[in-house]
Amino acid sequence: MTQRPWLVVGAATRALVQAAARHGHDVCAIDAFADSDTSLACRGRMVRVPLDANSNLDEGKIPLAVAMCARKYAADGFRGIVAGNGLDSAHALRSALQRFAPLCGCDASTLQNLRGPRSWSALLQALQAPQPTTRFDAPASASDWLLKSASGTGGLHVRRWRAGIATPRDAYFQRRAPGRAASLLFAAESGSAWPLGWQWQVLAPTAEQPWRYGGVCTAADIPAGARAAVLHWLDRIANTVPLRGVGSLDFLVKGETVQLLEINPRPTASIALYPQVDFFGLHVGTADPERAAACVGTDPPTLRGEMIFYAFAPLAIPADFDWPHWCADVPAGDSFFEPGDAVCSVHATAASNRSLRERLRRRLRTIARALPGAITRDSSRDPKIESKRQFSCTSPG
Repeated sequence: MTQRPWLVVGAATRALVQAAARHGHDVCAIDAFADSDTSLACRGRMVRVPLDANSNLDEGKIPLAVAMCARKYAADGFRGIVAGNGLDSAHALRSALQRFAPLCGCDASTLQNLRGPRSWSALLQALQAPQPTTRFDAPASASDWLLKSASGTGGLHVRRWRAGIATPRDAYFQRRAPGRAASLLFAAESGSAWPLGWQWQVLAPTAEQPWRYGGVCTAADIPAGARAAVLHWLDRIANTVPLRGVGSLDFLVKGETVQLLEINPRPTASIALYPQVDFFGLHVGTADPERAAACVGTDPPTLRGEMIFYAFAPLAIPADFDWPHWCADVPAGDSFFEPGDAVCSVHATAASNRSLRERLRRRLRTIARALPGAITRDSSRDPKIESKRQFSCTSPG
């Protein structure tokens, strides 16, 4: 009898679906974009649920999409469900998904503790772990304070605080701290955690969204003292909270010192940088974390990176556009993008950080030059300048 497939649900599932397919896991997907490479990885067994007006997953439509996906592609049901980005704080939706199949990874209580700003900040305080100063009432002074949203993703929810600006219901405030943004990929189970990869986070800032997510690169140059500190705190967290599956710990690093920012208790986009690791198997419990951690260290020191190409003007891209092989998240069919929309990703490998940055810059410029024939041009903005701005800032510090 054919084994039931897994189901991946998220706003953008490409990296996770490709990771599953690469290591022989049979998956279907619920996705907001239905990009062509995502569809290829799950053999077309995908149902699209577009984002709502607030750029979030439409929680009301997802259960219907799961039922449709099961009816079309999994008559005997799903083996399990893997929640991707956009579902961390959607507790009611996660409960609804449990009716279809077990959810993999951390349980609901752990998610609420890790993703709630109050409980997460309290956990770090109890462990005496370093973190930026955090508060939940508006500061009297706007100087050096950031406004964040607990349900926000991709840096779109981070703004400079000033009196009078609208604050979401789940708002909290953090004092700006020095350092460069980085993350640690890990796998965890039974009170233990294994490091799987270190990454620098890259920003694609705009005047309105200065901390917009721009991409991620492997980070072989994080100082040893900073790495040791992050591993120490990850071990303390794993011994306190029942982590399970793959996740990432975000932090700021300045020299040998670190400050912890947040934890993502699920596979993140950075798993695409380590194709040799079975992240999907680690998350659903069919792979050995210790063996996977050893696998990371056996590969040659090739650096990898991915950057997002954002539309700098209205783009109308035809279905027959010739996408380079180093593009990912490629739209399927005729597509239209408003300024600021994520169009695709570019990826590259190199032997040094400098070479990697240069190669990613060149590929962003190549895409920018290739698209003007399909653009309603805004003469005040130059695609070459815009693509460079994506790499102009690599730290929120």
